[in-house]
Amino acid sequence: TNIIRRLEDKAGTEVRLAGPLNETEFGRLINGTGRWFDPELEYDYLRLDILDELAVDGLGGLRSLLHSSLKSLAIKLAERAR
Repeated sequence: TNIIRRLEDKAGTEVRLAGPLNETEFGRLINGTGRWFDPELEYDYLRLDILDELAVDGLGGLRSLLHSSLKSLAIKLAERAR
């Protein structure tokens, strides 16, 4: 939550995310009446911004871990589906 607040502060948003971030809530806020980030921002890019902020907080390896883990899991899922 603090990371999202920092990003909202940097962007000068008019509204705040009240609960957990998910794609539905992102869509509601980005397309809503109050300004919440640039309307051209995509959900995945916001998630990358969050990972960048985690790196600022000293958790830089998390981005690499997630990328390698998710990539290998995506490969396993594709193999299983065959």
